[in-house]
Amino acid sequence: MGPGRRCRYVAAGVFLLACIAPEEGRADETRAPSATVRVDYRASATCPSRTEFLDSVRRYTTKWRLVDDRDERAARHFVVALDRREALVRGTLDIEVGERTSQKVVSGPTCATVARALAVMVALVIDPGASSSDQHEEPTPAPEPEPPPEPAAPPIVVQTGDDPRIAPDRPASKPKPRRTRNVRPVASAPRWTFDVRLESSSAVTARSMAVMGAFVDLLLPPFGRTEASGLVGPSSVGLGLRQSLPSAIGVPGGSTEFLWSAATVRACPLRLRLRLLGDPLDVAPCVESNLGILQVESRGIPLAQRTTTYWFDGAVSALGVWHLPGPWVVTAELELVAPFTRRRFEVVELASMSAGSTPRSEPVSQAPALGVSAGVGLGFEL
Repeated sequence: MGPGRRCRYVAAGVFLLACIAPEEGRADETRAPSATVRVDYRASATCPSRTEFLDSVRRYTTKWRLVDDRDERAARHFVVALDRREALVRGTLDIEVGERTSQKVVSGPTCATVARALAVMVALVIDPGASSSDQHEEPTPAPEPEPPPEPAAPPIVVQTGDDPRIAPDRPASKPKPRRTRNVRPVASAPRWTFDVRLESSSAVTARSMAVMGAFVDLLLPPFGRTEASGLVGPSSVGLGLRQSLPSAIGVPGGSTEFLWSAATVRACPLRLRLRLLGDPLDVAPCVESNLGILQVESRGIPLAQRTTTYWFDGAVSALGVWHLPGPWVVTAELELVAPFTRRRFEVVELASMSAGSTPRSEPVSQAPALGVSAGVGLGFEL
């Protein structure tokens, strides 16, 4: 090969290198990252690490280059913070691009979910054309036993700032309205109350006497209003036994003792439900009757006798039943009694007897035309 031809080959090679070099430089320039960023990442140990967060950003775009935190030449500065607030994880993203700053807040059920949402936001700020789905497939892990089903997680909600095309995972589904029916209140079953009562009565003798009573009442289910307070009915029907303590009335030379025993029948057509110290108090008007005997015995006088007479009366009353916590009840009753048998008891003075004269008598007792009885008791309810 001559010197002239060799020179021509060398010149052609230099020309080709000069043409190819700018093209390779331009190709390398297009492959180079288009932005420099700084990322400050703050999260607890249970959240994804900083490296995992940056890898998540790279899944959506690679047009960026990470610089040292102390490098002030970064075009974009991101501050990412994750912290748990009660049942949700709260994530904040502070964005500094030149002189402009903004903040976005994201809430979600787990750290991983919130970190992924913030990674998408960072990728979209760096590259608005980034895809919102992963660009790199991760290796499929080995199959594990399926965990028990968990309640559906609430959707991620962007609370403040501009929304960079981030939408909730799923809109909350509205529950279907249920059809309602007019349901009548079901009457409760009948209940029983048992109580023992101490009473004072002025309806039997001329003086008040102490009376012990034992009663059983059947509380009927209401057929009217069923609110906690109000007028309901019927109230109750009941039976009882009353026994007086011995009551003595003094007479000249001795005394006369009275002992009263009776069975009671009571009916209460209505009751008023009230509240006393937070517990139900039933107040009911009632009608009742006592049927029994009255024993009278004289002592310390000549020709002392013992007499037994029948007893029958009618009464109207107000009965109160206070239902305490548990099975206990406190009862109270006020009666207005009208005796139907009003025998008069007298003591005859034998010293005043003479031929053809009427002996003198000393009145001892007679039931009043209208008497009053009141009592309080304690019992339980079944």
